[in-house]
Amino acid sequence: MLALWVGVLAVVSPFAAKLADVQRDRVTDYRPANADSTQVAEIQDRLPGGETTELVLVYHRDGGLTAADKATARRQVTEVADRHALSAKPRGVPSEDGTTLMYPVASNAPGTDEEKRDAFVDDVRELAHSEGGLSVEVGGPGALATDAAQVYDALGGPLLYTTVGVVAVLLILIYRSPVLWLVPLVVACVADYLSMGVAYGLNQAFGTSVSGQSSGIMTILVFGAGTDYALLLVSRYREELRRVERPYDAMTAALRGCGPAVLASSGTVAAGLLGLLAADLNSNRGMGPLGTVGVLCALVAMLTLLPALLVLLGRRVFWPLVPAYGSTPRARRSLFAAMGTSAGRRPLTVLAGGAVLLGTLALGTLNLPGAVKEQDSMGLVQLVELGFVIAVGVLLDTFLVRTYLVTSASVALGRKVWWPGRLSKVPEPEVTREREPVGR
Repeated sequence: MLALWVGVLAVVSPFAAKLADVQRDRVTDYRPANADSTQVAEIQDRLPGGETTELVLVYHRDGGLTAADKATARRQVTEVADRHALSAKPRGVPSEDGTTLMYPVASNAPGTDEEKRDAFVDDVRELAHSEGGLSVEVGGPGALATDAAQVYDALGGPLLYTTVGVVAVLLILIYRSPVLWLVPLVVACVADYLSMGVAYGLNQAFGTSVSGQSSGIMTILVFGAGTDYALLLVSRYREELRRVERPYDAMTAALRGCGPAVLASSGTVAAGLLGLLAADLNSNRGMGPLGTVGVLCALVAMLTLLPALLVLLGRRVFWPLVPAYGSTPRARRSLFAAMGTSAGRRPLTVLAGGAVLLGTLALGTLNLPGAVKEQDSMGLVQLVELGFVIAVGVLLDTFLVRTYLVTSASVALGRKVWWPGRLSKVPEPEVTREREPVGR
């Protein structure tokens, strides 16, 4: 199995390194595909001269622009026009209150070359600089595209390092072992590298869009889903090691026990992500295939590579809490056990209280903002907001829905929860209580 994975990584490696080359973060990559503005932008890109880089030089002084400020603005704009081939002579547009002066600047010279566009924007910003209390900002679609590209270029490293750091801390706290946490973390890194190669292959074969937002979420899904699957497998493997002597047999039993649950979990997530193919926004549509790739790569790695490494390392990987054959785990009362017990004692009360709490939290949807502003439609802003929403949703799902509501509903329904399976037809065991002797 390890030799097979070495061969897979050798094949995938050249393609994974090229994923950044096909990443696009243009404005049209985040707009709805059927929107008029998107179609017009695509037509402009195909027309001669349609690849114009448009900028806006904004000069501002709170107390009002002076004659010297206006002269400075004209001088700087003239320097820009002398150094670059502009589409038209820039003309100033003053504000009504006299505090702001804007100069639209456009050039066809960069064309569709993003590096030339970024160089053009950087040079204009160097020429149009603030001085003497006069503030100068360079904006417009061209500057927005350059800023977005720079952010996404720098996003891959920090996002990956932050994700790995968070996952590492959680694994150390959960496993309480100086070695064990490294194994699923390394496997998750391998799965992430594999997903990058597969994502590049999808782009080349089917034209799947790849943006900074979709590739960033794919990385998060690989580590998040992969860690979840690893926790289930390692926990079951630890239990089997106490009952089975050989690690290989223990892993076989663990995969047989938790494999179906992991497959079902990954299948539902992948199916939900593929539903994004019906979304209007290009960014969301591209997120569906890449997110599915991330989940499936994490699934394959955690059900093949992780078991092989754990069996190879043997019981010593759990040091210092090594599960010895024939031993029994130390009984201890955990938080989730206490939560589950409380939910089982009063299931209907917990269900009613949980429904009221979820309904109260859902009232926030009635106060959602209206139309999305242009500055809020940036992929990075959407990525941050999406991460916050997902984090809150996962916490509610873990501590409220799964721990309390699912437990209380299962207790309230009894064996009927398994309908139409065979377990639903098994009669409930009768609970008999011994009478306490009555003193005379």
